[in-house]
Amino acid sequence: MNKLSLLAIFIAFFLLNCHKAPTQEPSTTLNTPESSTPSPGVMPQTRLNTYMFNPQNYSWKDVDKFYREDILIKCQGEPYYNNLRKTAIFSLVNQFQLLENADLPTIEFYANELMNINLPDLGVFLKVMKRLEGHWPDSKIQDYALQKRDSTISYIQNNFKEPKKLLDQQKENLENITKFAENL
Repeated sequence: MNKLSLLAIFIAFFLLNCHKAPTQEPSTTLNTPESSTPSPGVMPQTRLNTYMFNPQNYSWKDVDKFYREDILIKCQGEPYYNNLRKTAIFSLVNQFQLLENADLPTIEFYANELMNINLPDLGVFLKVMKRLEGHWPDSKIQDYALQKRDSTISYIQNNFKEPKKLLDQQKENLENITKFAENL
């Protein structure tokens, strides 16, 4: 995938994050599904940019280390925190072949991370769930898939100016998750 294609994907991804402004400042902490706050679609330049635009020079392990040591620890509480998490996981799965190369505990870690992010990339989420088939009980994968589908719908309905439009855009992904869960 060339650099312009990646840039276009990320710009489109962040434009989807236009949401209703909260009526008051949140009084809870970030990093849980119950307390995550909508964050603007703006991120500062980070080392993640270097990894994404020069993937030939890095491995999934480099991005994983950056995610765990920098994003989760140093960026928590920043307004761009969830967008940075989403972008890093997207890049790990789609650009650095995390699902093909990482061990099972690492993949499980990112499955749990995706569960704790409002509005993750549903295509990435589904890839991770499919990779866990045969490793997790079908009932656990089904529960994760249906919970993420439902929480995504709820999040969109409650946090976006035009929820119907975004739900229409996500219709295929939501249907794919439902079919996947039902066929386990």
